[in-house]
Amino acid sequence: MKTLRTLLAALALLLAPALHAGTFTVNTLADEFDTPSGASVSLREALRDAAAAGGADTITFAPALSGGVLPLGSQITVADAGGVTID
Repeated sequence: MKTLRTLLAALALLLAPALHAGTFTVNTLADEFDTPSGASVSLREALRDAAAAGGADTITFAPALSGGVLPLGSQITVADAGGVTID
């Protein structure tokens, strides 16, 4: 029984980062920063939300944005200690 508990605890530790990871979808080209994010989520908001979620996150873009231009009003700082992939 002790071995099973040890194995389960080790497995939980290995999976913990994956359980906290999230996927955030950018669905507007506007450079907005609403708190909290509304129905439309900008790249800036997605980066903020990913950093708050913890773990290694992924940011994707809605298919409707394909070929669009993402104008930025100012520099974006990425501060996600868990890591973020923008796909």
